Amino acid sequence: MYQPYPGMPPVRKNAGTWYWQDIIYPYVKSTQLFFCPSSAGSTYAVDRNYGVNNFMIQANTNPPFKEPALASASATYMMMDSGTYWINTDKVSPARQWEWLPGNGLLNSSYCDAITNSTYKTDCMNGRHFDGVNIIFADGHVKWKKVAEISAEKFRYNAGDSSDWSPTNPHN
Repeated sequence: MYQPYPGMPPVRKNAGTWYWQDIIYPYVKSTQLFFCPSSAGSTYAVDRNYGVNNFMIQANTNPPFKEPALASASATYMMMDSGTYWINTDKVSPARQWEWLPGNGLLNSSYCDAITNSTYKTDCMNGRHFDGVNIIFADGHVKWKKVAEISAEKFRYNAGDSSDWSPTNPHN
């Protein structure tokens, strides 16, 4: 995986110049990895597939997150099903026009009100994987979690409590 600085995770660049998919493509040599087979109609890797945890893989305008600061790789979200190429607690609920957590409408249909595109709204309302999302953790393991659990972690993070969104203070 491309790391611009030793001991730090990859970064994504703002202004649409390059994305995490662009960074790792030379190493995986397949674009199929970037597409969720359950995401209807997605033809562009950064659209309605997987999003990176913006608290882990930050925009290049933020100070780089240093790997030694990672408190628990096995408990920290790295990437998950998402409406766009990045996700954080602001995108979980309520959704924004282009940013959402698939299936969040199952918790509260008003969470998807900002989305006007019918395909995107269906993804936000119903999700892709039986009321849950697939998550890749910072240590590389993958786990399915209910949307309600992801939302609960959002509220813990926003309250300043330990949360699996936080690289430095995960909820174990």
